Amino acid sequence: MACGQGVNSVWSSAAAATKLGLVPIQLPDALNVDRTVMGRVPQTGKSIWVDRIAVTLSKIGEVSAIWFALAVIGFLTNRLSTREALVCVIAMTSEWVLTNRVVKHQLHRPRPTPERNDPKGVRRPTSSSFPSGHSSASALAATLVGWLTGWWPPMALLALAIGWSRIHLRVHYPTDVLAGWIWGFALGLGVLFVV
Repeated sequence: MACGQGVNSVWSSAAAATKLGLVPIQLPDALNVDRTVMGRVPQTGKSIWVDRIAVTLSKIGEVSAIWFALAVIGFLTNRLSTREALVCVIAMTSEWVLTNRVVKHQLHRPRPTPERNDPKGVRRPTSSSFPSGHSSASALAATLVGWLTGWWPPMALLALAIGWSRIHLRVHYPTDVLAGWIWGFALGLGVLFVV
């Protein structure tokens, strides 16, 4: 029921977001999707190993450090030119600022309420839940760095795994993660188009 309490709460700025065209689906439909998916994703506390994997994946995605590291490795191994590496770093930094300092401040969606105590090591952010910053950064990096280096298959799998971890740990709703992936993918394609 605790998860439902968070899902049933109304976004404080949903009307403003709709006026801006930032919420392309009706809120009740999103809540139904969230309830259905979260009901099928196992809760924390059922398997210590699954929880540890989820916590590790979530930490890997923190502040996009893994994605910056992969861009640097791409440059050092000559898979990215100097120009491409700079474009990747600028795009990833811009995405972080845009998502976490602009979009999330416009859409004040409460985070899910965990059904159980958080596994050790889980950081429960207080920022808006929508969209998932971990997911948008992952999708951008998998699209941009992954395409330019040829590493997109493992990077895409890592992006998907990080998104799953955010749902499993009840830090994000599924629609937060999906929106983050779409946002990051679109930004990545846009950058690739102009590069």
